[in-house]
Amino acid sequence: MAFLSDSQHAAAAFAAADLAIALTSGRSGHFAARADVLAPDLGSVGSIIKAAALKQAASDDAIALSAVSNVAGAVWGLAGRPGIERGSHATYVTALAASGLAVARLSGGKPSRSATASLIDPEPSVGDDQPSRSCFASSTVHARV
Repeated sequence: MAFLSDSQHAAAAFAAADLAIALTSGRSGHFAARADVLAPDLGSVGSIIKAAALKQAASDDAIALSAVSNVAGAVWGLAGRPGIERGSHATYVTALAASGLAVARLSGGKPSRSATASLIDPEPSVGDDQPSRSCFASSTVHARV
């Protein structure tokens, strides 16, 4: 169960949740409640929940492949076919398959937005560099060598 709150008074609910998400910009200081993830906006919360669902699906795939590996190994072992040197091949093959499925499930999608994309210039210059040139042109520096 995931729990989302923007209040530090939800510490008990954060502790009980499997995934505790705190909605905070970080500008108001330290978030006093213990949370698993800090999210700056609701778009980030959506990405976190989607990633958690994909991680759970990858974990379920690995568990299913592990069960298949155990059954295949038991059947293969009871048939007396594998030798000691080939007995763990089924485990290696399913471990590779689980890793491949996890990569396939967790890769892709839209890349996350850069943190610097939300930064703005408080005094944007319009046009060319004329304001900065006029600023430097008004001061005269005299130096003796």
